[in-house]
Amino acid sequence: MVRFVVRWVPVGVLLVVALVLLALSTRWAAFDELRYGKGVMGRTVPDDSVVVTAPLDRDQPRHGDVVLFRTEPWDGKRNGVFVMRVIGLGGDEVGCCAKDGSIYVNGHPIAEDYLRSDGPGGVHTPFAAQVPDDHVYLAGDWRNHSRDSRSGDLGPVPRSAVVARVVGVRTEDGVVPVPTTSAFADAGFPASPPVDLDSGAPLRWASLSLAGAAVLWFAAGFALARRRDRSGEPAGERSTRDS
Repeated sequence: MVRFVVRWVPVGVLLVVALVLLALSTRWAAFDELRYGKGVMGRTVPDDSVVVTAPLDRDQPRHGDVVLFRTEPWDGKRNGVFVMRVIGLGGDEVGCCAKDGSIYVNGHPIAEDYLRSDGPGGVHTPFAAQVPDDHVYLAGDWRNHSRDSRSGDLGPVPRSAVVARVVGVRTEDGVVPVPTTSAFADAGFPASPPVDLDSGAPLRWASLSLAGAAVLWFAAGFALARRRDRSGEPAGERSTRDS
């Protein structure tokens, strides 16, 4: 009984710990994926992409975040799931245009380096709004083609409708991070920290290492048991006698 415990219990323990770490690695990453059809995000999130999303922290969303939000279908859309960028939070005064032609938030001009400006219409179409408390003001990066919070049939969106932050786009070569911008940080607004798209990797490597150790332990114990069965006595006793 003692030999059984010494030989096989560690294998079970290693496998259990490996499975726990593997489960934690998946939970730790906490990413989700969603098919994104035709939208208004230009080069930031191309049409017909699979977007990778991360849960929002307590202080998110923040200015400049690309977010996934849900609302009632509008503007002829078949569903109520959309991807846009946060350009204003509750209490902000947002509008266009500042003296240099850019949007402004609370009087601060924002140099939007992520905009796609081709197509009909104008990036610098004037608008002005006071964002209600517990709401966000959203706009597409392809501003000429975007029907967003500037439109009367959407307007500012309740903060509770924002369900995730879009942090990556899946491609054939893996996940490409959504480009970050310093536009709002340069104007003095707090920015959300970068997201590690492979944050569960250390735990996965640890789980694989433990699983490998369990396999080696099992193989060594099995080989020792076969050797003992062939000799009819414990290998340790025979080696002591032969010496």
